[in-house]
Amino acid sequence: MIDWQAQAKKDRIIVALDCDKACAIQKVQQFEGQVKWVKVGMTLFFSEGPEFVAYLKESGLNVFVDLKLYDIPNQVKLAARELMRCGADIITLHASGGLETTCKYVEENRSLFLDRFDSFADTSVVAVSVLTSFDQVGLCQIGIENDLANQVDKLSLLAKEAGVDGMVCSAFEAKDVRQIFGDDALVITPGIRSAGSSVQDQKRVADANFAFEQGASHIVIGRPIMQANDSLAAFEEIAKSVV
Repeated sequence: MIDWQAQAKKDRIIVALDCDKACAIQKVQQFEGQVKWVKVGMTLFFSEGPEFVAYLKESGLNVFVDLKLYDIPNQVKLAARELMRCGADIITLHASGGLETTCKYVEENRSLFLDRFDSFADTSVVAVSVLTSFDQVGLCQIGIENDLANQVDKLSLLAKEAGVDGMVCSAFEAKDVRQIFGDDALVITPGIRSAGSSVQDQKRVADANFAFEQGASHIVIGRPIMQANDSLAAFEEIAKSVV
């Protein structure tokens, strides 16, 4: 698993490349030598595929492939295999897929697959709890009456039992998730915004320092960096604030 504690906070900022290929290449070139981690989500992966993950790896970047796999267990197993094959450092699946999907197939697949492909042995699997675009009202709308924080805890306990390497959650649940998983686990926090900035379609947002203080190993920042007039300057400003 990734030894995140050996990395400075600024090197644990994951920049979300939620854009097309041309934009992503431009940003990667601009970030050279400064950004250590990038995220490939559905927008970029569905348009460019595994080859673009390989390109990012060849560019010296750590790659978080965030597709939030959620399907029947066999489909998740096969999809996870392909993401490992293309060299992703971290992949995600929904904890809501249940224990069988989370444990029996992904973990079994990783063990069998990596026995033959040792170069992928460092691929980490993290489970998504409740999207940061949800609040309590949104959770109730889909039939989940459980308190939001309790729901994240419940999914985290299931994911830990399954043997994954950590969780994705908002900064507001990171402290509890860290206690559930322990010091070495990956706790990845999206929904990062500076004070006074637009939250856009996010609901549970927090600033970078708060997220790290609550136990996040990594934070994910997309639009505040990617849509800035000077994306490198925006990244550097955030990086300085968390040193």
